[in-house]
Amino acid sequence: MELKEFKVNDFILLKLENGNTNIYLNGHYFRQCKYLPIKKLHLNQLDEFITEFTSIDEIVEVLDNKLELDKLNERITPETEFWAHCSNLQVWAESEYDTNLLHRNLAFPLLKGLMEAGDPLAKLKFNEEIAGRLESGVPSVINYLIENKYTQNLSREDFFSALLKAEDAMALLELEQNYHEIYGWVENFETLRSITEKKHTTYFAIKNKKIIELELFFSKTSPNKFPNLINKFDNLKTLYIHLNEYTDLLPPPKVKLQSLEELRIFSYGETTLPDSFDKFPNLKRLYIYGGYFETTPDSITTLRNLKLLLINRTSLRHLPDFIDNLMSLETLNLRYCNLWTLPKAITKLKNIIKLEVNSDLLDEKINEWVKSLDLVKTSEITASKNKYIAFKKILI
Repeated sequence: MELKEFKVNDFILLKLENGNTNIYLNGHYFRQCKYLPIKKLHLNQLDEFITEFTSIDEIVEVLDNKLELDKLNERITPETEFWAHCSNLQVWAESEYDTNLLHRNLAFPLLKGLMEAGDPLAKLKFNEEIAGRLESGVPSVINYLIENKYTQNLSREDFFSALLKAEDAMALLELEQNYHEIYGWVENFETLRSITEKKHTTYFAIKNKKIIELELFFSKTSPNKFPNLINKFDNLKTLYIHLNEYTDLLPPPKVKLQSLEELRIFSYGETTLPDSFDKFPNLKRLYIYGGYFETTPDSITTLRNLKLLLINRTSLRHLPDFIDNLMSLETLNLRYCNLWTLPKAITKLKNIIKLEVNSDLLDEKINEWVKSLDLVKTSEITASKNKYIAFKKILI
């Protein structure tokens, strides 16, 4: 096969060698071009396909996940593929290294290689391209840039400003500075592993450039008060609070968090909870894992919109007498608690569709209530000499 070469600019040279398209930077081998995204489209689909996406990364994800990728790569010759790669890189260079025009796996290493090779344009565009792609909001690209440490070239101000609206960026920067935390982006908290494996890395998640999920870590000394600036995140839906084993009391919030719909509290020691749940007036889901308290704070009964209440692995002995104020409650999970009794008012809860509780607490009145709700026993588990039973309404 005849050796073919194509000079993109003073720094980039492509060679067709043994059927492979190889990239050279300043005369040194850089890498092989391995992937050429091709999709055969009808002419009437072309405009819609092009205008729907802002980058090659998005197009490739659609080709891989939603559309049937044509096997054109298997039918084209190495020479044809070589000239296609040459055309792609020439357009990329003529577009001042716009990383939207190449797949991220090639665009950013190549741009970094050009910068290290002394290309003045690459030096000028490197951080600009990183910030611009963060600003695009494409999760796979953001994750790639963070995992491969490209974002380390940005200041914290530039990093947050690229990802977030101005008010959220300023508030998160202030939170870092005041509470000595370093926040990392995560696409969503479901992708994280267990809390013990995270090694106290603190995260936030976003939607439409606004923070919707956030973590707070409390120890006995830092922070010693609840950060009121949390209410600046006006789209915050889920808050995760972690209390280490030396934290005696969760500092009570002084301001209302109107947007919050879900609160998860993880306690790793003998921590008590403040009577301040009225600061979360629109809460729909409350999870409490661990902690040392014999009864829940009365303010929990102010949560009229609460649909789920889960209290696990605590020293809880009593639920509040006015639990029937939780009129919207649909799920009540009380596994691994030391409850002595259930309040009589629990039988006034009419919207329960899931219930998990110690079987010893199911007296005649409670059993009648369970039957009236058409709850069916779905599972049973024995732990620490106690038997916990789960009930569920079978919806047809």
